[in-house]
Amino acid sequence: MKIKNVLYILIMSFCLSNIANAQFINKFSVFGGFMTGSYMPKISELNKQLVQAGLPEFPASGYFAFGGGGYIDIPKTTFRVGGFGTGYSKSVSTITPANVTKKVDLEMGMGGLSIEYVQPLSKSIDLTFGTNITTGVFSMNVFQYNSQFGSYTNFWNEITNSSSSQNISQKFNQRFYSAEPKVGIGALLNSFLYVKANVGYMFSANGGWKAENGVELTGVPSDIKPDGLAIDLSLNVGLFFK
Repeated sequence: MKIKNVLYILIMSFCLSNIANAQFINKFSVFGGFMTGSYMPKISELNKQLVQAGLPEFPASGYFAFGGGGYIDIPKTTFRVGGFGTGYSKSVSTITPANVTKKVDLEMGMGGLSIEYVQPLSKSIDLTFGTNITTGVFSMNVFQYNSQFGSYTNFWNEITNSSSSQNISQKFNQRFYSAEPKVGIGALLNSFLYVKANVGYMFSANGGWKAENGVELTGVPSDIKPDGLAIDLSLNVGLFFK
């Protein structure tokens, strides 16, 4: 029995050694990790409305995003596929002389598929060309409230009396579908750690804006959308057979 076990171990070791040196494994990688980045959506029309409402503008420098993903290099090809999710949130607010707080939150969350062509530049560095195909939600949360906000009784008094109120809370969102052509460069830092940077531009299509109660919103400027320059950096852990 012991001889059979030894023979079995020797045979398995021989097979694994040959597989590890085969072309199938030599061009195979599977990895995943977290990603950070910056997105610069089209919000110039929204900023005009914010100024008219007495609010500060959203910055044009981009918004910090955080997410993660997993990827695989298809054996015996130069293609890489994977899935990922990411998003960001940014707020602007002000308090008027009448002690009324105004605030707007801008949020985006999306997930989808990444497809890339991989061009090795060396054993540890590669150049990639590809696209992200995603779907997600782009949202605006609008708040206004005075110093009396937070009273349960006052809330029902406003509803019962049908009176005008300084307290406003609305959420508008759009479901979008996007394609993001991108170019990237990756570096294998060691046998299991891979860092990658991408630069792309998001193009989206959507079905219009809706309020939080499902009512379709009309008159929203078409130029308020998540489209724009996108930059991301990821740190990944995995198995790499170059």
